[in-house]
Amino acid sequence: MRILFLTHHRRFKTFARSTPLARELARKGHEVTLVCISEKNRLRFHTYSEDGVRYVETPDLLPGRLRSGWDALSVLRRCAFLRGKSWDLIHAFESRPATIYPALYLLRRKPVPLVMDWNDWWGRGGLIDQQRPKWYRALFGRLETYYEEHFRSRADAMTVISRALGRRAESLGVDPAGIFWIPGGAATDVFVPRDRLEFRARYRIRPDALVLGFSALDVTSDADVVLGAVARVARQRPGVLLVMTGNRPPGFDGLVAAHGVGGSVRHLGLLPYAELPEALSTVDIFLMPLRDTVSNRARWPNKVCDYMSLGRPTITQPIGEMKQLFAEHRIGLLSTEDPGDFATRILELAEDPVRQAELGAEARRMAIESLAWPVLARRLEDCYAWVEKRTAEGCL
Repeated sequence: MRILFLTHHRRFKTFARSTPLARELARKGHEVTLVCISEKNRLRFHTYSEDGVRYVETPDLLPGRLRSGWDALSVLRRCAFLRGKSWDLIHAFESRPATIYPALYLLRRKPVPLVMDWNDWWGRGGLIDQQRPKWYRALFGRLETYYEEHFRSRADAMTVISRALGRRAESLGVDPAGIFWIPGGAATDVFVPRDRLEFRARYRIRPDALVLGFSALDVTSDADVVLGAVARVARQRPGVLLVMTGNRPPGFDGLVAAHGVGGSVRHLGLLPYAELPEALSTVDIFLMPLRDTVSNRARWPNKVCDYMSLGRPTITQPIGEMKQLFAEHRIGLLSTEDPGDFATRILELAEDPVRQAELGAEARRMAIESLAWPVLARRLEDCYAWVEKRTAEGCL
């Protein structure tokens, strides 16, 4: 099958979802083209092949984080670039202008099945309220919600990262039979259990320290819950260290100082992907704070797959998809949002290395059997087969 993946993300962000799915489909014999946004190019297209996938990085006039699917000229240039080409199926990852308009343009010229992916709740009280300043919400809140919702019923099938987004899609008119739950995936061949001591030496971490881990590419709005818990743990375990990776959130140093944990936190910044498994291998217990918010109830925090793949236990809250995951599988502990309760669970697990090892082994097993990208690619093929069947029957 010839498949077109359209995404509004820059290439480095496609590694969270569209790139690993494209790779697995290519390994299964499909011909996949992935269109994403260039990191820097403002005028030129860049095409190349990697791991059997053809990538097209499209130019964008906007700077930095604004290169996320809003540039009108980029939309027009994408349409012009794709004109005259054909695919058997189009999969649009989200529905911002840079994805939905080229998809609709191609469908007018040659109707083929359209599948849409939904992997975050942005509008209507979602991530836009957590991750964007007030001026942005005032100017773009309604626009964000419009593009997030308006085009969903145009899809022939929908892939969703959470059941909450599946219910939202159904409320917008999507056939529930055509909604396929595909959670975040685990790169179990990249994130593999490794020796803590080897990498602690590399990062100059004491071999006998209690090391906690918290990685976050963008979503760091719950970091204060972790810092509050670490402050309490440090009173009983003075040598505790919190290792953090990802984008350093604004005001982070002030938050660390306010909690009095400057000597217990090491933020490594946004690491190269190849280095991330090594840094996280220093960790004994991972922390994944999730307040009870609209966006968290609809998320699948991709970091949990990395934690599980490394064979380490995780402590989190029973919110959204994590409530069911941790109820069905012994992969860690649950706590409330209260930093004191979070700290209690950390200390409980820290004092029981046998339990740590058991939970970590179960997490690794579950990642391989249920969340590895080859497993999720099979689910995606089931979605495509359903669409093809419905198309052949004249139901779409």
